[in-house]
Parts: sequence; structure tokens; C-alpha cells
Amino acid sequence: MPDRTKNYQLPLPLEEEYYSIAVVNETTEKIDAQLRVNADEAKSLRTDLTSYAEQLTASSEELSSEIEELRADLDSLSGQISTEVGENVAELAGRVAMNESKIATLWDAIFTNITGNPFTVAFSSLSGITVTAGVWNTAKARLEC
Repeated sequence: MPDRTKNYQLPLPLEEEYYSIAVVNETTEKIDAQLRVNADEAKSLRTDLTSYAEQLTASSEELSSEIEELRADLDSLSGQISTEVGENVAELAGRVAMNESKIATLWDAIFTNITGNPFTVAFSSLSGITVTAGVWNTAKARLEC
């Protein structure tokens, strides 16, 4: 009795035996059957892979489209934010300039052109106030710098 192959159990004749047509036919039928099984499985796998590839292509195209839409939305939002920030910065810069002007006018009136100025600064309390420059005019009851 001949030995058999490990995987497909095909007959392996011994050296002193003649290989018979029946054994060749049996082996050929087993090989043919296994090749058919392998071919069917490969076809099924190929179909599945093609389907997955098509799904992946469709998904990647959809994702690409969504990314482009998101990019357009972000560009639009960025433009809106930039416009609003620019408007707010311009408004704040105007307010800062106006306040700087008011402070400069007040500073000038209190410390620089004190003689004959129309401003009077009254303090409810002098505690915590340190005079660094100026002279107290007792007759007019005011500090003159």
C-alpha cells in the first residue's frame, strides 16, 4: 500500500511499484477538485475585495468632499472673525485715543497750566496722597505745581 501526501492524502507509490492509471486518475481528480475549491474561494475573495475597494473609494470621495466643505466653512468663518476683530480693534483704538486725549488734557490742566485754569480738583480726603512736587497756596487754599 503506498504512502499518502500530508495535506491532500494523494497516493505516493513505492519505488518498486508501478504507477497505475487508476492511481493517476484518482490523484488528478483530487487535485482538480481542490483547484476548483481554491479557484471558487479566490473568486469570492476577489469579489469581496473589489466590493471593499469600491466602498473605500466611495467613502474616501465622500470624506474628501466633506473636508473641502469644512475647509470652505473654516475659511468663511476665519474671514468673519477677522472682519469682526478688525472692527472691534478699530473701535477700541479710537476709544483709547480719545481717553488718552482726555487724560492729557486733564494732566495739562492740573499739573502744567495751573495758573488761570478753569478746573478745580476736590478731594474728599487727603489720606494716602503724597505730594511729590508743588506748593500749597494758603491764600487760595490750593496746591500749585
